[in-house]
Amino acid sequence: MRAENWSHMNTGTSGQRHVTLNGLTVPYRVEVRPRRQHAAIQITAHRDVVVLLPPRVPAGQAESLLRQKADWVTRHLQAPTSPPGPAPLGDGSTVWLEGVPLVLRFEPGGAWHVAPDPGHGVIHFTLPDPASPEEAARVARSLVQEWLVARAAAAFTEAVAHWQPRVGVPTVTAMRVRDYKSRWGVARSDGTLTFNWRLIQAPAHCLTYVVVHELVHLRHPHHQDAFWREVGRVLPAYLESKQWLAAHGASLYR
Repeated sequence: MRAENWSHMNTGTSGQRHVTLNGLTVPYRVEVRPRRQHAAIQITAHRDVVVLLPPRVPAGQAESLLRQKADWVTRHLQAPTSPPGPAPLGDGSTVWLEGVPLVLRFEPGGAWHVAPDPGHGVIHFTLPDPASPEEAARVARSLVQEWLVARAAAAFTEAVAHWQPRVGVPTVTAMRVRDYKSRWGVARSDGTLTFNWRLIQAPAHCLTYVVVHELVHLRHPHHQDAFWREVGRVLPAYLESKQWLAAHGASLYR
């Protein structure tokens, strides 16, 4: 991080503060959370920047944290407003599974049914002969997504079982798959792990990285140096996956 990329600005009214990060003026506010053990930065869906502090931590430390995380903050604030909307699925559309493209083939003359054949790079989708293009696209997306979610759940279950003993964390109490809009996974203090099903579309090493990332969070519930050292110990090549998701993650919402 380059120190010359930020400078301090005066606190505004109504608790609003400002700091310049990488040439971008960033308004932010500070909130004290009684149960927090570590400071954290939160960027809301409306791009409001909130610094969450534990009790008895001086508010001035919020600016220091923002300076430390300047690249992360500005990257999120300057990212596209929202992931691109889902593209229609039709005959010949591409569906991604673990970074591998599969071609969707419409086959009229049967009941609604999806039959993936990853070994041959194709997904067969049968549909009733009188189905309209709009209905076919809608049902195809629903059934294909249902299949991807099931594949994701199986992949996450296998990956957690494989990597948990290598990370050396306590037993995972529950694992869930969700359709998050702005995160890849969540680790809760009670041992519950939740993952974004859309990761099943990314190269397999990205799913592995997110699993290791969240497992390490069970021991280190922050993104400080100790956390990243542990991730690097377990998964030395994690930066490749982290960078892939930063550059291409939005494409998983197609």
